[in-house]
Amino acid sequence: MKRFIFIVSILGIFTNHSFATDVSYEQKEAAKKVITMYGYTCDYVNSMSRFIIENGFNVYCNDFSYGYEIKNKGGKWFIIVK
Repeated sequence: MKRFIFIVSILGIFTNHSFATDVSYEQKEAAKKVITMYGYTCDYVNSMSRFIIENGFNVYCNDFSYGYEIKNKGGKWFIIVK
C-alpha cells in the first residue's frame, strides 16, 4: 500500500509539466526514487529528458553507467533498462 501511495504522489510530479525540454530538480529526484524502488541502481541522475511523442523520460544515472526509460502506459509508470 505504501508503494502505491508513493507512486501516485510521484505521478503528480511527472505529469505536471510544460512542453519545455528542461526537467526540474524535483522531477530528477522523483525519477531516482522510482528507479531505486523498482530495485535498479541510481545514486544520482546525470541527465533526464522528456520523450517528444510519448509520455515518459530518458534517465541516465551514475556517470551515465545506467540508462532507463520511465514510461507511462495506461496510467501506470514502467521502468525499462536501456
